Amino acid sequence: MEDRGLIVKTSAYIDRHRDEMLSLWEKIVSIESGTPDKEGVDRVGAVLKDELESAGVETAVIPMERFGNLLTGVWNKEAAGQPIVLIGHMDTVFAKGTLEKNPFRIDENGNAHGPGVLDMKAGLVIVVYVLKALHEYGYGKRPIRVVFAGDEENGHRQTNAESEIRKLCAGCAAAFNFETGFIDDGLVVGRKGSCRVTLTVHGVAAHAGNDPQRGRNAILEMAHKIIEIQKLHDFEHGLFVNVGVIQGGTVANAVAASCEVGIDIRYDSFERLEETLQAIKKIAEEGPCVLVGRCADYALEERDDVLSVFIHADLEDRIKNVAKLNELTDNKAKDLIHKTDKRRASYYNYYTNKKWGDAESYDICINSSKFGVDGCVKAIKDFLELEASLEE
Repeated sequence: MEDRGLIVKTSAYIDRHRDEMLSLWEKIVSIESGTPDKEGVDRVGAVLKDELESAGVETAVIPMERFGNLLTGVWNKEAAGQPIVLIGHMDTVFAKGTLEKNPFRIDENGNAHGPGVLDMKAGLVIVVYVLKALHEYGYGKRPIRVVFAGDEENGHRQTNAESEIRKLCAGCAAAFNFETGFIDDGLVVGRKGSCRVTLTVHGVAAHAGNDPQRGRNAILEMAHKIIEIQKLHDFEHGLFVNVGVIQGGTVANAVAASCEVGIDIRYDSFERLEETLQAIKKIAEEGPCVLVGRCADYALEERDDVLSVFIHADLEDRIKNVAKLNELTDNKAKDLIHKTDKRRASYYNYYTNKKWGDAESYDICINSSKFGVDGCVKAIKDFLELEASLEE
């Protein structure tokens, strides 16, 4: 009965403060905070930090270098019960300038509009006001932790936010993610897994006007593969496959020598993931291709017509290249390399039960610091020619 009474009181509190909630909602939606916009994400964080502190939450900001900071908090920390954690993110998928075209507004049907209005700034407002209500009514059963990420939309791929979130959630009885739910107000009790794959097709370059017959168009071959990849999408059974990025060729009058696509796979079980990896094998059978990804060797390990290559470089050279490519200082480039390697190793080791970078997982390992890019290409070609000659 005590819990039931608290629910009734909290609901009444939310109803009484509806206008305040709408005002806060509009305020943070009106701050553009696309994932690359660190300044915008951190501005949203500053607003929410003040709001949380007004509810008695002890807040802390964990700084991130290139993306939005991680805003954390704890409320009622002296309570004896096992903690629960309320999770959200402050970044959105919308590019800077979207707000001007789609400002915050509520239409005549009661629907809200604006960049990030649901994913997930509404959820952030809900967290704040749930805590304000609990604070007012003196809830004391258990501690409540708050975690607001600044780079969720890109999967924390270039920060250590994921490891920090794991630490903050450790030992909690439950985690509640305030992403948008279903229209019928039903609770979402699970989330799909995510896997990213890069597929590269290499062709033969040629002049499209003078000598097209000598060329092999990588974009054309990739077009056929994209059609097959998209056929894997199975909404009814919880498998979402999307070719979201494509890059290829250099100029319109040249036969494209290479083409690359980025594929996003969302799955609801490891069995579905395994089925998708099998489908990748089938696509590989349809023509020569290069699979670039942390589990490509695992996905194709049963095939005997695959050359598995691991290319590495000396740390000094990696720092130099990453600093130049990303316009970073050497120290920041070094930190980014360590974080990226740690994330790659964790992903690979988890899904393959092998050790990332272990020479036993590959047919050939090449140090690009010694051979350079062209030298690596030549080494791979020479290896393939040698392998072919031994099979004759």
